[in-house]
Amino acid sequence: MAKINYKMINEIKEQSKVVRKVIGRHTEGGKIVFGEFKKVAGEFAKIKRFIFLGCGSSYHAALYGNLVFEEVTKLNCEAEFADEFNKRNPVIESNTAIVILSQSGETKEAIKAAKIAKQRKVLVVSITNNKKSKLAKLADVNIDQEAGKEIAIPATKTFTSQLLLLLLLALYARQIGGSGSSGFIKELEKLPKNIRYIIAEGKKIEILALKIKKQKDLMILGDKFNYPIALEGALKLK
Repeated sequence: MAKINYKMINEIKEQSKVVRKVIGRHTEGGKIVFGEFKKVAGEFAKIKRFIFLGCGSSYHAALYGNLVFEEVTKLNCEAEFADEFNKRNPVIESNTAIVILSQSGETKEAIKAAKIAKQRKVLVVSITNNKKSKLAKLADVNIDQEAGKEIAIPATKTFTSQLLLLLLLALYARQIGGSGSSGFIKELEKLPKNIRYIIAEGKKIEILALKIKKQKDLMILGDKFNYPIALEGALKLK
C-alpha cells in the first residue's frame, strides 16, 4: 500500500486560504493594489519589457508570467531559466523589469541573476515566500507570496500563489496604463470557493491517482496558459 504524504495533502488543502489572503491583500475597491511599488511607481509605469526568471517549479511559473503579461499588458515579455540567463551576456534595455521567482528566496542562480540585473541598473522584482531571504533583500521590490511555510518538497500552495501574484501584477501594470480591473477581480474572488470545491472531490481524485500510479507512461497536454501547468504536472509526477 502506498505511503500517504499527509504534509503535502495538508498544503494542497491550504491553497484556498492562501489564494483568499493574496487576493485580499492586493485588491481594494475594485482595483489592484501593490503597495510594494510605492517608492518605484514612476519607474514601474515606464516599463516596456518584462523578463521572467526562475528555476524548477518557479521557471514554470515564469513561463506563465510571460504568457499572461503578454496577453494582459501587450508589452514585450520573455521567460528564461535563471541559470541560462546567467551564462550569457543578455541584452537588457532601459525601461526593462526583471521579475525573479524563487519560493525560498535562496536559490543560487536566482540570486546571481538578481546581481546581474542590478549591475545593469534595471528594476528588479522578486516574488518569494521568504521576505527575509537574500533575493528579497537584493530586489528593488519584493512581493511576499503569503503562503506560509511549505514542508512538502513538491510545490503546492507556493506555486499557486506565484501564478496568482503574476496575474495580479499583470493586471496592475494594465491598470497603470489606464484600463480597469473590476471585472477580473470579480472572477478572481470566486477562486477560493472553486478550489475548495475541487479539493472536496478528494475520493474521486484518490481513485484517479491510483489508476495513474499503475501506468508505465503518462503524457500531460496543455496549450497556451495551460502549457506551463502541464510542465509542472509532469515534474510533480516524475
